[in-house]
Amino acid sequence: MKKKYSLLLMVMLLFFGMILSACNSKEGSGDSNQPTNNAEGNTGDKEPLGKYENPVTVTMVSGYRKPEDPKTPKGITPQTNGYVTKLKEMLNIDLKYDWEVPNEQFEQKFSLAIASGDFPDIMSIDMN
Repeated sequence: MKKKYSLLLMVMLLFFGMILSACNSKEGSGDSNQPTNNAEGNTGDKEPLGKYENPVTVTMVSGYRKPEDPKTPKGITPQTNGYVTKLKEMLNIDLKYDWEVPNEQFEQKFSLAIASGDFPDIMSIDMN
């Protein structure tokens, strides 16, 4: 079940990246926030999932629990996990969490945030 949600989140982030890239890809616009690196290193061609020249900040909310794997290094948090660091390293995307709560409180906090109109850029939703 955890892998299913992780895969769903990864697909959502890739989809969001493609939308962000498509929204910014006006030819000749001179937008310096365009992904410009390609395999050959030519900066004239646009790479749809290339690294942005300027940082792009995306907000999200998170529910968490203690790591189940005893090999997980101490101090790993949602802000410092490998996925967040790779997003920054590979795409120049800063993933910021608006809030984090234990999984048991997530549904209530999320409902309150939605009711108040406080929407993050990326949301993980339940299929039920």
